[in-house]
Amino acid sequence: MNDSDQQVAAFLCDGQPAWDKIDFEVHCSRCGYNLYTLQQPRCPECGLQFAWRDVLDRSAWQSDFLFEHHWRSRPAHSWLKTFTATMRPFHFWRRISIHDRVHAGPLWFLLGSTGPIFVIMLPATALVTRLLASMGGFLLGFIDPAIGRVLGDLAVDLQRQPAAPSAKQAPVLLGTVFLVVLVALGVLASLRQTLGRCRVRTVQILRVVAYAAPASCALYSVLFVFLNSVTYTVYRLDLSYLRIPAELVNIAVPLAVPAVFLCAGLKCYLRLPRAILLAIAAVLIAGLFVFTVFAVALVVRLGR
Repeated sequence: MNDSDQQVAAFLCDGQPAWDKIDFEVHCSRCGYNLYTLQQPRCPECGLQFAWRDVLDRSAWQSDFLFEHHWRSRPAHSWLKTFTATMRPFHFWRRISIHDRVHAGPLWFLLGSTGPIFVIMLPATALVTRLLASMGGFLLGFIDPAIGRVLGDLAVDLQRQPAAPSAKQAPVLLGTVFLVVLVALGVLASLRQTLGRCRVRTVQILRVVAYAAPASCALYSVLFVFLNSVTYTVYRLDLSYLRIPAELVNIAVPLAVPAVFLCAGLKCYLRLPRAILLAIAAVLIAGLFVFTVFAVALVVRLGR
């Protein structure tokens, strides 16, 4: 038995907290309710079931790789490791304990990195797509000259007009990304008292959104170029029966990607019921809000 186990064992008596020996505050990890003097390992406020050892072991309140816990000692390494891990959202959140200490400052930094990731990933993905289109056009040209010409034209168009945002487009893209993220965060925070009849601390919602945003944005930037390339190919080959499905996919993907990442955190980390409905609602409201903002801006611009 190590020092941590011995310390926790000193706070327990027959599996129950010895409150007379505990000289620090004990709160529910999900809603922040004061658990002092309680005997049952279940929060009466939000219904979270836990083990007393988890909430009493203060030495275990730090992850071994999360950016928010290691941003001072190894910022680049912990950010890269965290970002890579979040690309598998359900696996990632199963590794994170709800009892870990949450630090809001590094989480805001993660949110701030979302826009630059999108702007960097777009041209990088466009470059890879152009190279693949060039190779595919050359190889498929021996089999089907029509497809070879389309892929060749796609590579030329990507070279002439790459997916990299221009100086005027970059602020708009950054603003759009941040607006969607902040609105989704605001929607979930406004529902924190009634999220599946579970009260949740705002900082816990911030944690879910902060880790979901960069990964979902990076994935969408890749899919953005890919789907636009597919749509381009469909129109150039005059595949009329695929036009409507292609356009529908282009509309659905921007909503589906962040919804999946948010759902993973709400379900596996915060353990909320109907997590997928909450994630979809937050993303839909965020998308409608951004669409409304752009529509109003367009009307004002045309009215001048």
